[in-house]
Amino acid sequence: MQSLIFNEEVLKNNTIQINKKEGIKSIEEIDGQIKILEEKLKNVKGTETEVYTRIVGYHRDVKNWNKGKKEEYNKRVTFDLELEKIKEKIDSSFSDTTITENKDDIPMNTEVAFYKVFHSHLCRNCPPVLEFLRSLNIPGEEIDISTESGLNSSKKYNIMSTPSVVLFDKEDKIITIVNGLEKLKKFFSK
Repeated sequence: MQSLIFNEEVLKNNTIQINKKEGIKSIEEIDGQIKILEEKLKNVKGTETEVYTRIVGYHRDVKNWNKGKKEEYNKRVTFDLELEKIKEKIDSSFSDTTITENKDDIPMNTEVAFYKVFHSHLCRNCPPVLEFLRSLNIPGEEIDISTESGLNSSKKYNIMSTPSVVLFDKEDKIITIVNGLEKLKKFFSK
């Protein structure tokens, strides 16, 4: 274990000494050793690593590829089996619903039968959305995501932010999911 020795004479000379079994070293000696080690570190050289990967049906060293193949290699994405399984589960939960991102894609005869609005008491944008929805003559459900049941319900519709409004048609199919007051007003203006 090292212990630092501080006395008036040492502090006046701006040197700190470390008491070791091998002896006492000044801060200048330690700094000198650090500089030597830093220089050695700069000159460390390893051997080149060969990277082989599959290209057009066979494995080949990447350094021997042409420019186009190297660019393609840099854009490759690693396949993650677990991530794909999760995506499949999410996709299958929405297979019976149609979610339309663009209001122009919704048939003109589609009428909103009811809504579910996901909100939180911590959300500053939620009160205006709730007020707007209450002013419509459309039945709806207000779901607070800060509750356990509200959070579970939001997962069913893949809700990632508040306020989010899920609009349904007469057959209980999702027409679209709208986030924010301006988008909601724009949706109902058409």
